[in-house]
Amino acid sequence: MSEALRFRSPGRTVLCYIVCGPPIGGFVAFAYLVAIDFGRHPSPSFSVYLLIPLPAMLFGYFIGFLPALATGIIVGVVQNLGHWGRNVFIHGLIGATMSAASLLANSSYYGRTPDLSTYLFFSLPGLMAAFCCSNINRHFERKFESIDRGAGSSMGAI
Repeated sequence: MSEALRFRSPGRTVLCYIVCGPPIGGFVAFAYLVAIDFGRHPSPSFSVYLLIPLPAMLFGYFIGFLPALATGIIVGVVQNLGHWGRNVFIHGLIGATMSAASLLANSSYYGRTPDLSTYLFFSLPGLMAAFCCSNINRHFERKFESIDRGAGSSMGAI
């Protein structure tokens, strides 16, 4: 079946975004903070930063679970709309928008108004996580397609 007509499972997409998105976003946020810290005052001991990525990736689930869920649902629906819906850059923009929307919802609950740099800081991990999750999901969709095609041809021979 051609690439334009093949239906992709939104459930697999949501699962991929929920499992892979928050750790990737947590790692990107950690790397961004380390880069800012090195710009301000370089640390003589880099080994301090080597132990932090794993907890940062796990902490990403607390902050990034809901944006990853929303991004996975929207991308799961959008990817079946045509060729433009399968563009990984569109998926990245959806991830950045959902991360910024999460910050907006959180800040409006507490009555604070963040500035533009805060929105950009929260959008960058969402952008990178959605971009990576889109590529991971595309890889697994190809694997499932080859498995389904192989099972279908062997079942027809029975």
